[in-house]
Amino acid sequence: MEAQRARDLHAKQCEEAARQRERLTKAAANRRQVEAVAARRAEERQRHEAERELRRERELQQLQLEMQEKSAQRERKIGKAMAEEDERPSGSGSGRGRSGWWHSAID
Repeated sequence: MEAQRARDLHAKQCEEAARQRERLTKAAANRRQVEAVAARRAEERQRHEAERELRRERELQQLQLEMQEKSAQRERKIGKAMAEEDERPSGSGSGRGRSGWWHSAID
C-alpha cells in the first residue's frame, strides 16, 4: 500500500515536471519570437529613420541649389542693369536729375 502511494506520488511528480518543462519550453519559444519581432521592428525604425534623413539631406541640397540659382539670377540682373547704365550717356540724360541704376530702381 505504501509502495503504491509512493509510485502514484512519483508519477504525479513526473507528470507535473513534464508539464512544467512544456510550459518553460513554450515560454522560451514565445520569448524568442517576441525578441525576433522587436529586433525586426528596431531594424525597420532604423531603416525608416535613415530614409527620412536621406530625404531631408536631398531636400536641403535642393533648397541650396534653388537659393544659389536665385542668387545667380539676381547677380545677372544687377550685372545687366549696371551694363545698361554704363551704356547710357552720363549726366542727367535720364531726366531724373540723378545718375546711377540704383536711383532709377528706387524711383
